[in-house]
Amino acid sequence: MSNDLKFTGIVRKIDELGRVVLPVELRRTLDLGSREKLDLHVQDQYIYLSKSVPEKNLLSRKIDELGRFVLPMELRKSRELNVGTPMEFYTEGNSIVLKKPGCCSQCGK
Repeated sequence: MSNDLKFTGIVRKIDELGRVVLPVELRRTLDLGSREKLDLHVQDQYIYLSKSVPEKNLLSRKIDELGRFVLPMELRKSRELNVGTPMEFYTEGNSIVLKKPGCCSQCGK
């Protein structure tokens, strides 16, 4: 993570199906439409989202017509992201970054 991480002030909760709504303002930032794919990359407590690039071999998820995407169950379990867990949205370069509130890079909790 670089020092360019900027908090957007947006927080969304994980629903019962493991979905998170990607706010329209951030979808516009990355020029993402419904049914487009997002690449997910995990680094420490941060989940990086970027517009999918076919030649990259990353974990990808489709955005539905309501701007939602599913966080993989393995990721939710390993990061203790349960139903109702709020996720903070940040931006960094051409990526949107999700982080569980209260997580710090030193302890990871």
